[in-house]
Amino acid sequence: MWKSLGKRSRQRWSLWQFHRRDVRGSYDRSWRFALLDRVLLVVGCFQSPYALCRRFFALQGSGHLGVYGETPLRVVQKLASIAAIDSGDVWVDLGSGRGRSCFWMAHFTGCSSLGIEQVPSLIRQGQWVARLFKVPNVRFEETNWRCSSLSTATCLYFYATLASDEELADLSRKICQECSLGVRIITISTPLPILPYCWEFPLTFPWGTTLGYLHIFTEHIRQATGEDKENF
Repeated sequence: MWKSLGKRSRQRWSLWQFHRRDVRGSYDRSWRFALLDRVLLVVGCFQSPYALCRRFFALQGSGHLGVYGETPLRVVQKLASIAAIDSGDVWVDLGSGRGRSCFWMAHFTGCSSLGIEQVPSLIRQGQWVARLFKVPNVRFEETNWRCSSLSTATCLYFYATLASDEELADLSRKICQECSLGVRIITISTPLPILPYCWEFPLTFPWGTTLGYLHIFTEHIRQATGEDKENF
């Protein structure tokens, strides 16, 4: 019992520390976003996303590590600048967790945001906060990205640090099948194997520095890869 309580306390402290270091700049720009993010933090302290993720995948018995992590807001801000996200875009986070990147993008760029996440408890946290703050341009889908439609996306985000080669190849093929020309794809740590990237850039996460990759799906790339959506 005491061991379990100690573990939960460490998880809450870790989440609190992550938020405290991460919010500089974003909170100064908007008190409304600061309040929303603080509420998300409080919810996360009572229902640890780390524990929820680990428990979900343990029950699934899929062999997935169940590791949970969030993209820092300062990284999200840099990605918005690199991909030139504006109010006409649709940001899709493939593995959105509680949806912090979706809320940030929707609030500061005005774009529509879609969080795709397969852990139900994390989806419920994001949906509850979206309803509480009446955020109309953020929504969530409880599914694996393999089962979702990417046809409306103009910018896809995939945290690929722990992704397998099979996952990366599957995502590349899915993009070629479903996405419109001009869609931007951002991956972390690893580029997509089929779609060549046009830009690599350094990013700093709590665990260290890595590279981000920006891909743009163009007609030239589709022809070069032979992934015509009508014949694939």
